[in-house]
Amino acid sequence: MDENVAAALQYGVFRRSSFNATPQYLMFYDMGATSTTATIAEYKTVQVKEGGMAEMVPQLSIKGVGFDRTLGGLEMDFRLRDHLLKEFQAQGRAKGDITKSPRSMAKLLKEAKRVKMVLSANTDHVAQIEGLFEELDFSVKVSRETLENLCSDLYKRVKNPVQDALEAADMTLVEIDSVILVGGGTRSPKVQEELLKAVKKSELGKSLNTDEAIALGAVYQGAALSKGFKVKKFQIKGANVYPIEVSFDRKLETMDDGQADTKNVKRMLFRRSNPIPQKKVMTFNKMTDDFAFRVSYTGLDQFTEFDRSCIGESLLLEVTVGGIAEAFSKNEGAVGKGVKAHFEVDHNGLLLLNEVEQVFEKEVEEMVEEEEKSTFTKISETISSFFSGSEAEKADEDKDKEDAPVEEESSEMAKDQEDETTNQDSDQSQPNNTTQTDSDSSAESEHQDDDVRGDEVQESEGQGESVEEPVVKDEEEVTAAPQTESEEDRHEVDPETESEEDRREVDPETESKKEEVDPEMEDVEKNKGDEPNKEESTSDNDQNQKDEQDSEPSAPTQPEVPDAPEESLEEKPKKKLVKTVKTVTVKEALSSSIDVRHMTAPGKEALKVSKDKLKALQEKDDAKKAREKAQNSLESFIFETQDFMDGEEAKVISTEEQRTAIMEVLSAASEWLFDEGEVADTEVLSGKLTSLHKATQSFFYRLYQYREVPVTVQKLKETLNVSKTFVLRMDNLSLVLGEDDQVFTETERKVLVDMIIDTEVRTPLLPVKILNTIIIII
Repeated sequence: MDENVAAALQYGVFRRSSFNATPQYLMFYDMGATSTTATIAEYKTVQVKEGGMAEMVPQLSIKGVGFDRTLGGLEMDFRLRDHLLKEFQAQGRAKGDITKSPRSMAKLLKEAKRVKMVLSANTDHVAQIEGLFEELDFSVKVSRETLENLCSDLYKRVKNPVQDALEAADMTLVEIDSVILVGGGTRSPKVQEELLKAVKKSELGKSLNTDEAIALGAVYQGAALSKGFKVKKFQIKGANVYPIEVSFDRKLETMDDGQADTKNVKRMLFRRSNPIPQKKVMTFNKMTDDFAFRVSYTGLDQFTEFDRSCIGESLLLEVTVGGIAEAFSKNEGAVGKGVKAHFEVDHNGLLLLNEVEQVFEKEVEEMVEEEEKSTFTKISETISSFFSGSEAEKADEDKDKEDAPVEEESSEMAKDQEDETTNQDSDQSQPNNTTQTDSDSSAESEHQDDDVRGDEVQESEGQGESVEEPVVKDEEEVTAAPQTESEEDRHEVDPETESEEDRREVDPETESKKEEVDPEMEDVEKNKGDEPNKEESTSDNDQNQKDEQDSEPSAPTQPEVPDAPEESLEEKPKKKLVKTVKTVTVKEALSSSIDVRHMTAPGKEALKVSKDKLKALQEKDDAKKAREKAQNSLESFIFETQDFMDGEEAKVISTEEQRTAIMEVLSAASEWLFDEGEVADTEVLSGKLTSLHKATQSFFYRLYQYREVPVTVQKLKETLNVSKTFVLRMDNLSLVLGEDDQVFTETERKVLVDMIIDTEVRTPLLPVKILNTIIIII
């Protein structure tokens, strides 16, 4: 997520109880190390449906963003460091060039950061650095006024992000409720002073932790997306910073010379500050063959040249759509409704083309069961039609009203309207989203071409679907969209014939004849033998009423109804099969070849250079790790050996002179390590460690003997005891067995006994390795 969204989320999480349906607008001013951003955020509660339940949750919406990529606290640190450098050089005490010493320059930058932070609360401070260069100490007094003079041009740019954010959101300062500070750069009193002048407020909001607000907001959103944590819902909608448009070539009519001309058509897809995530569907009408369109950034003139260079290539995608002719041949007789391209800008602000499809509409016949209306219902509808106009006449009047703006268009506009595009935005209630930036006048913006029509706009799921505001179409889209009828009107209303109410005014005799013609329904009525008696009586009464109508067809008044219960006056509805024509929509997936242009593939030479560079970086990283390992090993050996020399074991295995000699070698190595060893390479550090191992080899060998000999001798004694026991058992066994059945010979016994005696005599004089060997042999 964006840094500005994370900071705004952190602010809203702990103030969710203060939000309601009335929007609150806050500006977050974030000055970091390298850039500055001003963000206008809207807080309000919306109704969200999830799992069939509706609830009110707070929502954060980004309305506008303004930024300056080069305005930040690091530039102020560099300028103060350069000031300290000039002061040191002015003293003239150093013989060499301090700028060629990275270590000294790093000390100056560190002190500059510290002084700048202190000057945020004090009017002056003394910068002090011990051993800055050539063992020379440095100190100088720095005032806040000096720092402000060094950065005077930077302070003048503080207001620019504020103005850009207001312009992007199409708002004024009066609508902003408060300005909240974010980022370490806003601690500067001069920055706050210039910001107060820009926003014209009495004070600035300082309730957020300027260093941790962004990180805490991102952590909260991460917990909300994770399945391992459960946090309170807070709906988030970001904003699209760079406008995105779609352009394609449209073929015009054939010229007099027989050559066809083309016209480049451009239509806005996602405007600046459109909420994200968002999905849009763009329809390309009257495309009967393969075509291509381009997606690119637009309206970048409002950004600086440096910003445009950071954006890079403005052309994002080149899409070639194929398979249109095959789709038409597969759906012969169907009416093409255009090619629909489904676009999406996800939570990360990345543009995606999800799918491209060809839409058809065709009519199919089907038999459906339809309930006939009772006689009394028909009579009541006939009477009511006398007091209301025909539905067909009303439909004609509405159609005339809707067609009026289209008829006023010039012939040239009507011609262009055949193949061009219109878009529908999901947030049409925002003034800035309904402004046509690429039109020359308001009259022209109301009539867009009909080649591409915004057919569907919906927001991505995941945050819950908001039901607070309905989707509103642009006025220009309503007038340009073709007039369509619903399925019911298409099949029941014929503008060349009478209206539906007039067709309902039919002779009862005719209706009864229609009922009698249907033999299938007649058989169904005869087979219903298990109906209640009440229904049978009702059917008889209805038949009597029909007979009376047949005998008196010319009666001008309504037939008299006999005194009977109300239930008996209602006819039981009958069903009949009616052939209807239904319009179905068919979608055929099309092939789309996407060429990502803003990320061009590197050539072979560039790829080789990149690989070599990566290899060199890896080797450098490995060399750095090896040097650090050698340095740590040398430092550890020196410190551990020095500590051991003061122990009791060292006094037992060595003399005072030996320990003194070793300590002198270790001290010299320690001084070298923290002086020349800071810049020594891996080979030199490893050689130094090897020389120390040789100087202390005899000492550590005696230590090894001192620690291991007692343990080894004890193991040898245990082995000798086992061997003696084995010899005794061998003798006992030889007494029991006869001379011919002996297991061991006298020679074997003698060898083992001699080895036991010899070992007992020589044990105190043998080293550990020989003792271990004897144990294994025995």
